[in-house]
Amino acid sequence: MLNQYSYFSQLFYRLVLGSRLIQEISFDIEKSVYWPSTKNNFNDPVFIMGLARSGTTSLLRVLFETEAFNSLTYREMPFVLMPNTWGKISHPFYQTSDLKERSHGDGILVGYDSPESFEEVFWKMVGESSYIRENSIEIYEPSSNTLDEFRKYICLVSNKLDLGKRYLSKNNNNLVRLKALSEAMPDGKFLVLWRNPFETANSLWRMHQRFSKAQQVDSFVLQYMNFIGHHEFGLGHKPFKFEDPLVSSYSTDNQNYWMEYWIYVYSNFLRNNWSNNVILISYEDICNPDQKLLNTLMRELKVSSNQLNRFVLRASTCSDLPKFDDYLSEIAMTISKNLANSSIT
Repeated sequence: MLNQYSYFSQLFYRLVLGSRLIQEISFDIEKSVYWPSTKNNFNDPVFIMGLARSGTTSLLRVLFETEAFNSLTYREMPFVLMPNTWGKISHPFYQTSDLKERSHGDGILVGYDSPESFEEVFWKMVGESSYIRENSIEIYEPSSNTLDEFRKYICLVSNKLDLGKRYLSKNNNNLVRLKALSEAMPDGKFLVLWRNPFETANSLWRMHQRFSKAQQVDSFVLQYMNFIGHHEFGLGHKPFKFEDPLVSSYSTDNQNYWMEYWIYVYSNFLRNNWSNNVILISYEDICNPDQKLLNTLMRELKVSSNQLNRFVLRASTCSDLPKFDDYLSEIAMTISKNLANSSIT
């Protein structure tokens, strides 16, 4: 069962996440109360992104466990635009919970204090979802005023619980605004993950089937994913649209569509000349037991690697991969080699 929310929780989420007015008011309240004391807390933010099923959540948890960062967690839902205010209001009612496998069914356990990808609620609010089209998510270049608001949001999340740490986010949709963000925040680090194309396409295909089936049975599963800008698979799937749109001869029910999508996303990434603060990372390499690459990354992020053993990255492999089109497989392997040559080592 993918929907673990009670009836009244669903109503509450629909009210808050479904109303742009409530989101604007909550963000205004948060800024008026906490911005004056947090405006100097903008310290080298870190952004994790990549095509879904590329290990972004696992890397998020590794970095979060170093205790050098603050990130949005399940406790902030649904008021993710007022993390400090909501934390004060809800603190008397704090509950603890056992870790449970998340709805993806991929073995990742989550609880109230687990970091998660909720940043897109901010972008949907300030961008009025203008970049989220009927059939795609398009390149979005925020205005200077919007970037200023985002810097405020970063400071507010960083100061959550009065900890004053660095901001950490995982948001795959940041791929459509990577150029704008990386240029506007030269002190930030933008970590772009890629994973073996056959494993990624297979995992996306399976997730698409899993969530599509659940959303046909329970409409809230689809609503919830739409609320948080999660269009990576399922009935609400919307592919990224870069300069040229993805043109596929396959339906999303076919595994080859997801291979084409992998090719489309990472070939577009390779066409750009990125600044030095954009770091390309192979998920398989970062899972190496010797942790050589992970330690290199920690140095790049100026984070102590003493905490790394608390959470171990493991590369997952599937023993029954589907048969992909030979032509697509060749292209994917070529792109993989080019990605490997451009990745941090």
